[in-house]
Amino acid sequence: YTIAHLNLDKCDRIAKQCGKNFNDTTRECGKIIHKISDLMTHKGWTAIPSNLLLKIFPNIKDYIPILKHEFGLVTELYCAYLSYPHEVETSTAEWIKNLLDHSPIFKISDVCYTRNDLSDDQKNVINMTLNNNISILTGPGGSGKTACIKEIVYNLERNGIEY
Repeated sequence: YTIAHLNLDKCDRIAKQCGKNFNDTTRECGKIIHKISDLMTHKGWTAIPSNLLLKIFPNIKDYIPILKHEFGLVTELYCAYLSYPHEVETSTAEWIKNLLDHSPIFKISDVCYTRNDLSDDQKNVINMTLNNNISILTGPGGSGKTACIKEIVYNLERNGIEY
């Protein structure tokens, strides 16, 4: 029941084939873990709000110690996480925080452009990206994201900076 991607009926069959008898508590915990996994998959969430889980499973509080100890559930900030997504989210957040807390790894002051049709906004994005540890480049189709990335790569290579 701890493997969230196996449906519960399959878990029942595997347990029976292995000669294991699981009690109703274990199966209910499995149902909760499976629902969390299902919500993560279909909603694209890393964590599930506790109030939503309380609506679906009104007695979930009775199972929290077992869910944490035997199923690896993590509860934090009024949310429930499966252990691996929690680990990924927290380590990614820590990595980004470290990048933001430190001076830029490199600075490129003499930016060169291979194109002469770049807008001032695109040039600004290219300069900012080349002088910050982290940048997020967004925009609708046709706005020039790919052109900016090509210019960024060109400048990194021109300056011998690995990426």
